[in-house]
Amino acid sequence: MRYQDSLSSLRFKRETKFVLIGPEDFLKFHFINVSQEIYSNNEFIIAHDYKEAIGVMGSENIFGTCTLVLKDFSPEIVKYVKSFDGLFILYLSEKADLKSRAMSELLSCLHIVECNKLREYGADYPLWIISYASERGFSFLDNAEDLIYSKVGPDMFRISKELEKLFIVKGSDTVIAREEVEKYISMSAGYTAFDLMDNLLKRDINNALKCYDSYIMTQESVTDVVHFLGKYMEKLYRILLLREQKMEPDDIADIVGIPRFLVKTKYMSRALNLGKSFITSKIDELCTLDAQLRLFKGDKNILLKKFIIGYAN
Repeated sequence: MRYQDSLSSLRFKRETKFVLIGPEDFLKFHFINVSQEIYSNNEFIIAHDYKEAIGVMGSENIFGTCTLVLKDFSPEIVKYVKSFDGLFILYLSEKADLKSRAMSELLSCLHIVECNKLREYGADYPLWIISYASERGFSFLDNAEDLIYSKVGPDMFRISKELEKLFIVKGSDTVIAREEVEKYISMSAGYTAFDLMDNLLKRDINNALKCYDSYIMTQESVTDVVHFLGKYMEKLYRILLLREQKMEPDDIADIVGIPRFLVKTKYMSRALNLGKSFITSKIDELCTLDAQLRLFKGDKNILLKKFIIGYAN
């Protein structure tokens, strides 16, 4: 079935057993993330082999309160899947043999989700960008979605990272103009600001420096990079403060201005892992760095690289 129709079946809980097939891995990851948001009260388990999945499905302690994602296939799981009461998602690689007898039997009891790549020419990608942003409450002016596609290219993972960057920068202002795309969206050649931030969060300084060297080649202003890093850390800090007030994740997301499923699946855990004191120290460092850059207190690239190198301290 078409991808959007499958998402509707998931959202309205018309189906509870799915198999993800096709060459576009981003759509598979997106489907799993959406399932986490919809079934947020379920225990979420990723089984990396069929034996682990059978152990979960055969457990007497799980009755319809589990989301199970399996990235492996064996004929032995068929009978367990048929009797499983929870949400089941089978993630198949592009090379999976769909014509075997055991696979055919399993597919007959699963809702097939087609995760196909979009056409590089025509309106497929811009329409997908509109849909992806719309799901998160954002819209575009003057065909800004076309400009995003022309700058980033046919890569759903990279497009989603660039859109997430826009969502963070925009906050409660949900209309995205072409001027903002020009300012914040980086060209496809090289890394994005999110790649830089992700490597900092992992404390992988060497890769963070590589990301910065590549990313800055497509950015006119170093201060824009600092602005984004500061916005990111500020939102993590606000998430922790609101969580201390015992607010629900959905309410936190609405206040901070980040889509709800991103708070639940990414930002909450990142904020908790870093801790308030560490985030505060990095916000202070970024404020100082921003002032230095604006007052021309040294070489811009050297100042930002100094921050990157000292991030883990």
